[in-house]
Formats: sequence, C-alpha cells, structure tokens
Amino acid sequence: MHTFDLFDIVQKIRSYDAITPNMRSIAPSGVIFHESRCGSTLAANILAASAPSKTRVYSEHYVPVDTLRACAESSACNDDLHMQLIRDVYYVLGRAPADYGLEFVFYKSNSGGMYIDKFTSAFPDAPWAYMFRDTHEIMQSHWKVPEESMDPDAHEAKCARLYRNPHQPEPTKAVLAKADKQYYELSQTEYCAAHLAGISHSVIQEHERTGKGRFINYQQMPQVMWETLLPIDFGVEVEPYMVDNMMQFTHLYAKGHQQGRANEKWASDTSQKKNSITENVSRAIELFCPNMYQQLERISQKQQREPKTWMVRKEARSS
Repeated sequence: MHTFDLFDIVQKIRSYDAITPNMRSIAPSGVIFHESRCGSTLAANILAASAPSKTRVYSEHYVPVDTLRACAESSACNDDLHMQLIRDVYYVLGRAPADYGLEFVFYKSNSGGMYIDKFTSAFPDAPWAYMFRDTHEIMQSHWKVPEESMDPDAHEAKCARLYRNPHQPEPTKAVLAKADKQYYELSQTEYCAAHLAGISHSVIQEHERTGKGRFINYQQMPQVMWETLLPIDFGVEVEPYMVDNMMQFTHLYAKGHQQGRANEKWASDTSQKKNSITENVSRAIELFCPNMYQQLERISQKQQREPKTWMVRKEARSS
C-alpha cells in the first residue's frame, strides 16, 4: 500500500488538465441538503433522469462530507487550507473529458448540511436547496415497526449514527446545550430528534446569513423539481423531453432496488407515517425541535410566493 499527499495529487491533476484541451472540471451545478426520509433520493434520481447523457449526480457520497467536516474536530485547523481542500476535492469529482458531454454535476447530502457554511464559503455562487418534511413523519420513518416494541440495542436508525459518539457536530452540540442535555443521556429517539434539529438549524442560519437556498417541502414533490428547482434555482434550461424523462421516473419507488421494491410505483406515505407516530417520538420532538417544521415551512411558503428570488439575486450579482 502506498500513501500520497492529496495536495500533490491534485496539483498534478490541475497541471495535466491545463495542458490537455480535452479535460475540464465542472463546478457544483447544485446541491441538495436534506433532513433524511424526505424525498431526497427521489430528487437525486429525478436529477439523474432529467438528461442522463449530460448529468452526473453524487448521492450521499462520503468524500464530500468528509471534506466539509475535515476541521470539525480540530481547533488548530487552517481555514484557508480547508477551503483549498474542499475546492480540490470537488474539482476532482467534477472532472470529465470535454467530449464526454457532461454539463451538470449535482450533489445530494444529508449530514453535509451540518457543515453547509463550509461549502458556501468555498463555493459562494453555487445554488443549493434544503429538503424537509414533517419531523414526526421523518422520525417515524427511521423505525420500521412501532418503536416501543423494539429493543433499542438491536436496531440503529440512520439518524443515530453518531449516537453516544463523543465527537458531536457543533450544530448538534448547540441543540443539546439549549435543551440542557448531554449526548450520553439520550435515547436513540431523542438523539435522532437532536440530530435533525442540528441539521435544520445549521441550514436556517446559513439562509438567514446569505438569503440563499431553496426550501422544499416533501409535499411539493415531484413537480417542484422541473417547475422550480432546476429552471429557477439551478439555472438549467428544462426542455420538454427532460420533463418527460423526470415524470416517467417519478412513477417508481425511489429506493426500490435497496428495499426489494423495484419497479413499484411511488406514492406519498404521509398518512401511514402520521398514523404510526409513537409517544416517544412526540416527546423527543417536543424536547429538541418543537417548532422546526413550522420554521422551515414558513421559509418555503414565502419562497413559493416569490419563486424567482434566487434568480433575481443571481442576475444582480452578475451585473
């Protein structure tokens, strides 16, 4: 096994690309951050289906997330070097020969939302969106059977991957501090609520700081993808054939191949989730994120009344 310095590798790549007319790298065309279990996988699949020969989608790829959080556990991290690391990694991820026909490179990330400020610092003009859903429905979706009947040690929800980990993200620490709780005191259900609150707080703060970001409610799917997100926020000219591609794809369950539901028609499961909400889930939400969904929905509703907000800002910057 050989170990190489990533900086040296990327410098060689950039030098090669500079003298090779056929090579180029496409900066992030758009990023979808999300809460989880909110239609984000369907969104990523729709992006990929819109114009397959022109589009690359990185869905929950661990490398971009690891890059964004590279300084999370160090107080001596150099911010300038971190920004260079982020840009270098995304440069490599966006590379393709010019004759390959690649025009758009999109990213979808759940935990990356914790570090959204790092991404926007490295790519201030890259458009992004945040997908969300009623917190009760998300929480319930992480458990396949009623939570009270489960052995908490026999099941680990994806939203609790950092459960009892001493190295908690800063947004999660802030949520815990506000509730006057320590991570090791929590049940998995409580930690999941704190985790979701941390992601949403981080994204809301970034939106308040810059005024950017499209907030998409699960209930807006899938039409919002071709009516708003792609043409207005991501600046993609959506042609009729692309809409046809996306509409055909929405009939399939987003995670069918992963869950044995290949070719199964997709349909909203909101009613099912609401009818199965447990008391533990409700208590955890009340403790850590009682009004989070309402805050996200207020932003989304305002943007729906002003759908071209991002486009106006983008035009103003370019002028």
